[in-house]
Amino acid sequence: MAGLCEGDNEPPRSLKVRVTRFDHQRNTEKKLGVPSLSEEITRYQQEWKQHLRRMERTRIPKLAFQYAPTGHRGQGRPKHRWKDRDHLR
Repeated sequence: MAGLCEGDNEPPRSLKVRVTRFDHQRNTEKKLGVPSLSEEITRYQQEWKQHLRRMERTRIPKLAFQYAPTGHRGQGRPKHRWKDRDHLR
């Protein structure tokens, strides 16, 4: 094999596979059947939105979620809002 010298036990750099700590963590999560943190957060947000939909109109959490301020925003980068996320529509 090209790139290997006699007595050299390591493969050439192009054949090395780097495994990070993150890779081990992801594999462990899959083996144990534990959902990732981002999946848990997404699921929790979806459940909370469904809970808000079932609430009466007069409840403060529902009013706060439905609140739309009047006026204009300042200049600059737009703020990221929780309810604008794609998976919550």
